[in-house]
This record gives sequence, structure tokens and C-alpha cells, in this order.
Amino acid sequence: MAKLIQKCGYIKAGGGGAYMKYIATREGVELIENNAPATGKQKALIADVLHDFPDSKELFEYEDYLAKPTAGNASAFLSAALDRNAHTIQDGDVYMKYIATRPRAEKHGEHGLFSSSLHVDLDAAIRELEAHRGNTWTFIYSLCRADAARLGYDRAESWRNLLMAHHADFAAAMRISPEHLHWYAAFHDEGYHPHVHMMLWSDDSKQGFLNESGVKAMRSVMTNEIFKQDMHQLYVQKDLSYKELTGEARETMRSLIEKMQGQVCDSPVIEQQMQELVIALGKTKGKKQYGYLPKNVKEIVDSVVNELAKQPEVAACYEAWNKLRDELEAYYKDSPRKRLPLSNQKDFRAIKNMVIQEAENVRLGIISFEDSETENTPVSVEELEKAVARDDTRAMYRLGKLCLTGELVEKDTKTAVAWFRQAAEQGDAYAQYALGKLYLQGREVPQGKDEALHWMESSAAQGNVYAQYLIDRMDEQRDPSILLAATKLLRHASRIFREQAVTTNPQGIRVDSRRRKQLLRKRLALGHKIDDHEEPVQGQQHMT
Repeated sequence: MAKLIQKCGYIKAGGGGAYMKYIATREGVELIENNAPATGKQKALIADVLHDFPDSKELFEYEDYLAKPTAGNASAFLSAALDRNAHTIQDGDVYMKYIATRPRAEKHGEHGLFSSSLHVDLDAAIRELEAHRGNTWTFIYSLCRADAARLGYDRAESWRNLLMAHHADFAAAMRISPEHLHWYAAFHDEGYHPHVHMMLWSDDSKQGFLNESGVKAMRSVMTNEIFKQDMHQLYVQKDLSYKELTGEARETMRSLIEKMQGQVCDSPVIEQQMQELVIALGKTKGKKQYGYLPKNVKEIVDSVVNELAKQPEVAACYEAWNKLRDELEAYYKDSPRKRLPLSNQKDFRAIKNMVIQEAENVRLGIISFEDSETENTPVSVEELEKAVARDDTRAMYRLGKLCLTGELVEKDTKTAVAWFRQAAEQGDAYAQYALGKLYLQGREVPQGKDEALHWMESSAAQGNVYAQYLIDRMDEQRDPSILLAATKLLRHASRIFREQAVTTNPQGIRVDSRRRKQLLRKRLALGHKIDDHEEPVQGQQHMT
């Protein structure tokens, strides 16, 4: 796999180290062609090097040595490891002379040192460094021979152009003003690992700081530039893969969403949890939104969501959504995405408030309708009355809904029942179902089991699965609203999955920290809690 190895460190003014003598006489460990097994002396020295410089295991040469522990590979590894760590065992000026004059350095005259100028006066550069009393940072960038040759980084001029082009990036990563940054470098055309040594410092003693994020930024800049051609081809391939995989994921979700929207979900566990939530909400004061609820009530809500996530269609749809997000985030991130339970996934936090709202509907006896999501076109009372004059049974039914809920008109249960009955007698399945539920619940009208059964059977005969579901459980003496709790939540979940499948994108929607803090202050000023996940209220009826 193509990669760039980066090694960074620093040299303190006046520093030195234990390997200076060995570095000065290290021709004995230069690259040699020898396929005999590594000698005992080489193995011992390799053990010492790995102990002193454990990151040497990242080197290409170490991989070669492990695969084939010959004397030649051992020599190549020792040469590379000691060269890579020379900055830790030499004074700054000695190090500069070392990288400029050591064997295999590409020289321009008597040495190979370069900077913004190709021809550098080595003695003047050393005097400049000796005058510097702060830290000097060192970087080594190494490529395998095949990549260096293929990408054109097997000569000093290419590296010099690269370093010059990213002077400002180095300065930013090290928190140095570009005009105060000084750097020198030398290219070493080593057998298996052509590489460049770089020394950087600031002539302003108040500037210069390098942390982990700065080191990563420098490596990212160099990698992106060196492998830009490879990365372009990779992104083209990933883009094709992304379109194919996300298309499949969205098609899977679409199929599952349709299935969720058109079926009844029978879950005694959710039914029991919703009953507990109804009771808990009755004892809770204040706003009935997740962020405002006591911890024990939030736990009930979470348990409902987690149980809902176990339903086969929801589990399959959430898995498809997770695969979609995995692919999207892999498109622009290196680290793998962490998958969370549905109740902890912020993209689906709206489900929590839907659970709360449905429990509140049950607690307050609010009438709602299964067909709400099929009525996407809002109409006025005047338009409905004109349609009723044309004997439109669906308009009769919708007027009955408005009268029952008090939306757009004054609440009038008697008139609502009259509209439902008129439409039901003319065969409207929704009106038959609504009328049957009213008589089954016995809240808005006197309870009548026979009347309820009559209208439910008429609706079920036309394919209404909700009516048949209630008929099958009519003898159980359970609240129809609680009986349909899982079904209602399944429908809500399908809508949220549908929204998520459409809005997810590979770039993501990001808000900078300053803007995020401003929004948080505004929310707190309006009385919201810091963990409030209140969702906007939709202008439509809820389902029961």
C-alpha cells in the first residue's frame, strides 16, 4: 500500500547524544547485497535500536527484515533507523552538516543542503543555526522506492518544489508567522527508502509550537500532495462505489418504510411500557418534552425506543441506514464510524418526542386518525363543504374529523358523529373505522360494543387492517389507543427513516463552534434546558 512515513522531533540548543560516534563511522551498516542470514551482532544491534527508537517498526525496511531476515535487510534497516533518528543524537549544527554531506545525499557541489534557494552556503547556514538559541524541529519524509520513482520524488528538485509550495502550511502547523519560518532540507537517495530531512525554526523566540494536531496536519498536507494522482483515482472509484451502495441502501429503506407504513405491529412489551409512560407523565409537571423530563421518565421513553428498534422492519431499516452512514462517512473520514443504539442516535431523537406525544394523546384522550399521513393536501372548510354538496364521502369524513378535534371549526362531537355516520353509510372505510372506534372507546359517545363491531367489520371487509386488529382483540377489554401504540410508533419511525434517507449527504451539515454556542445561548434564553431535544410541532393530526 502506498504511504508516506513521517518522523518528527526537535533538537535543543547545545544538545548531543550517545550514538554520535557510531553515526560518524557508520559506513559498515550501509546497504549491502547479502542474502545470508542476519548475524548475531546485527540482531543485537537491531534489538537495541528498537528499544531506543520503538517507532522504527514503522519503517519499510523493518517490514522487509521481518519478511526476510537476511544480513542485507538487517543492514538496510539499521541504516534507515539510525538515519531516521540522527536528530536525537547530534547537536543541531552537526546534524545539518550530516544531512548535507552524508553518503547518498544528492549534492549540489560539495553538499546537498537546499532551501528556498537551490544553492545554499553550508557554512553560512550552520552559522545561522548556531546563532539560533531556541528549538529546531526536524522532519523526515520517506517513501518506498517504487512510489518515489512512480510519483517523481526520487530527486531533490521535486522535494524542494514541494516544500517551497507548502511553506505557509508548515508555518501554520507550527504556529509561526510565515516570514519568521526558516527551513533547510536535504534529499537522500537511499536504496529502499529515498527520503528528505528537513530542519525548521523561527527567528522569533516567541513563536513556534508543535502539538499532535500540528504533526497530523503536516503529514496530511504532504500525503495529499504527493499522492494526489492516486487519491483522485481513489475518489473516482469511491464515488462510483458510493452511488451504487447508497442507492441500494436507499432502495432497501424505501421498501422497508412502505412495509412499516402499511402493517399493524403487535407488541405486548411496547403496550406495557406505554401504559407505564402514560402513568408517569400524569405525575410529571412541566413541559412534556424529552429534555424536560425527570431521569426515570426518560428511561421509560428510552426503553420504548429500544424495544421499537427490535421490531424486524425497524431493525432492518436501521441496519440499512447505518450501512448508508458508514459509507457516507468513509467518503470523507479515515476513522471508522461508531454505531449507536437507536435511542442514543441523535439523528433519530425525534422518535423520543413522538413516543411522549403518543403517550400524552392516550392520557388526555385525544382523538387521532390512522390516515393522517395519507392526507398531504390541506383543504379549507369551504372546499370540504362544496365537496360534500357533490356527495363526496371523503369530504364528509374529513369534516367529521375537524368537528371532533376542534381544528378550524368549533369542537362539536354530535356533528362529527353525524358526518362520520353519513359517510360510513355510503361505504367510506375510514369513516366506518372512526365511528367504530368511537363506540368502542366510549369517550366521546356512549360505549356500544355491538355498534362498534358493526362498523369495524364493515371497514375490515374493505381491507382496513387496523379495524381487523381491533376486532380480533375486542374481547380483551383493552384501550384501543394502547393496543395500537406499537403500530403508531412504527408509522412515526417510518416517516423519520424516510426523512433521514433523503437528507443524509457525504459532506455532512456542520455548524462551527461559535455558531453552535450562539444557538445554545438563544435556546437557554427561551427557557430550554441544555439537553432539551424538542422537535418542531407538525401541523397535522396524530395517528391512533
